[in-house]
Amino acid sequence: MHIVIVGASSIVLSLGKAFISAGHEVCVVDNDVNRCEEIEEILGSITVTGNPIDHLVLDKAGASRADILICATNRDDINLVTGRLARYHFGIVKIISLVRDPELYNIFSQAGFDAVIDVTELLSLSFQQAVSSSAMFNYMPVSGLAGRRLIEFKIPTRSSVAGKTIGELVLPEGSMVILIISRYGTVSIPSNQTEIVSGDELLAIVTPEGENILDELLSKLDA
Repeated sequence: MHIVIVGASSIVLSLGKAFISAGHEVCVVDNDVNRCEEIEEILGSITVTGNPIDHLVLDKAGASRADILICATNRDDINLVTGRLARYHFGIVKIISLVRDPELYNIFSQAGFDAVIDVTELLSLSFQQAVSSSAMFNYMPVSGLAGRRLIEFKIPTRSSVAGKTIGELVLPEGSMVILIISRYGTVSIPSNQTEIVSGDELLAIVTPEGENILDELLSKLDA
């Protein structure tokens, strides 16, 4: 996949490392030339220096062929405008944004963002070890998306879904898997052809009604 990340923060550095290690192509956009050079040196990925709300800058970053755009600057207004530009000018299918001001969650949602994530909650979210038999062991609200939540599941040994692809899962209505963290620590953005492996951690956006359904689905063991 080609992933465009706007902003060159420490969060972006961590995301970039994870995506590159998983085999994805990453381009980081930022208006700080020194920060872009630093990102290039650390990640070995392509960077584009410029204002992300300029469509020529996004075009140079490969937005026309991007599968995902992640808006992660330290300014909510820039993230909002960039996401709208990416969706309506370049037709990027999946757009995710970090948001700092909780009063803006609904605005981002109404603007068509696929996921709106609170920066503070994201930073505090730890991938803790499962302490029960349930595959579901952590979640945080995905604000502004009709009450949906970001849920973390761990696929247990002998899970009935291990070996299946994401496309073969019968997910509850309004749910989607957005990230997979393998048992080796690599992060990937799944497609319908991505295979699920025991020990993987899945991050999914679900409705409150779909939580128990998805938990039961992923927790079910082979006989």
